Amino acid sequence: MLHSYFFALQLSNLLRGGLSAFESLRIFEKQTILPFYRTEASRFIEKLKAGLQLHQIIEDSHFYEKELALVILHGQANGQLARELFTYSQFVIEKLENKIIKAMAIIQPSIYIFVGIVVLFVYLSMLLPMYNMMENM
Repeated sequence: MLHSYFFALQLSNLLRGGLSAFESLRIFEKQTILPFYRTEASRFIEKLKAGLQLHQIIEDSHFYEKELALVILHGQANGQLARELFTYSQFVIEKLENKIIKAMAIIQPSIYIFVGIVVLFVYLSMLLPMYNMMENM
C-alpha cells in the first residue's frame, strides 16, 4: 500500500511538471536516495522497451495495489494521468490512515491496561510487606 502511494504521488508530480512517463521513470532510475524505486524504475524501463504498457507492468508486480494498474489505464485513456495518480495517492494515504486509527483504537487501551496492572503490582509489592509487619505487631 505504501509503495503504491509513494509511486503514484511522485509520478503524478513529475507528470504535472511536464515530463512523460518514460522520462519520469528515468528520473526514478537516476535518484540514489531510494534504491527500491531505482530498481523498480529500471525494471519498468526494460519492460516498456520490450513492448509492455505501464499498467500491465504494475499489474504484474506484487509490490503495488491492483487498483494502481486500473488508475493508470484510466488516466492514460482520458489523458489525465497526473490528476488520476494524485487522486489515487490521496485515496491510498487516507485508507492507510484509517487502518492506523483502527489499530490505535485497539493498541492504546491495551497499553493503558498493561500500565495500570504494572502500577497495581508495584503498589501492592510496596504495601503488602507493610501490612504484614503491622499484623505481626
